Amino acid sequence: MQFVFTLVTTLSPGVNNILLFLFVLYFGFIQAMKFRLGVWVGIPLLSLICVFFVSEAVAQIPWIAYALDAFGFAFMVYLGYKVFTANPDLQTKKTPYGFITGITLQFVNGKAYALNLFAISLYTNPQTPTTTQATTIAIAMLGANILATVPWVAGAYYWREFFRRHIRIINRIFGVLIWVVMIGAYVPL
Repeated sequence: MQFVFTLVTTLSPGVNNILLFLFVLYFGFIQAMKFRLGVWVGIPLLSLICVFFVSEAVAQIPWIAYALDAFGFAFMVYLGYKVFTANPDLQTKKTPYGFITGITLQFVNGKAYALNLFAISLYTNPQTPTTTQATTIAIAMLGANILATVPWVAGAYYWREFFRRHIRIINRIFGVLIWVVMIGAYVPL
């Protein structure tokens, strides 16, 4: 049941899925997958860091959580703005963000932190060694991310002509979605 929650939250709109969708539209499947491979490396890496360092650091020095939140929040506002105001020429094949960006984006991705910290509460048990727990969380997050790629790529690929005709509107919708996801990750309800 825990994996189902992880999968559902990973399938929901977030920075990784929205950028993957747009990259498939702009640059095609192969170029978009370079970014997604970076995400697939970055998510489990972030999971391991959250288990071993972030949760302990926040327990010892609570203001670290606020600093991470502030930096992540500011970056997501910026990223949402860039997507919202993008006016791409789909005939121009610029190079998309690649593998390294896919990895590094995870470290400012509020949704990724929130999901990882929540996964710690789902998958951890005081009687289980930390290494085992970290491995379980990293594998669960990686598996969910791999499965979540399929509908986003398929949607962008099969509906690309429609989306290309309406790309400015799509950018505005996705820019707002980034802000909505960001607000959901940072503003307690």
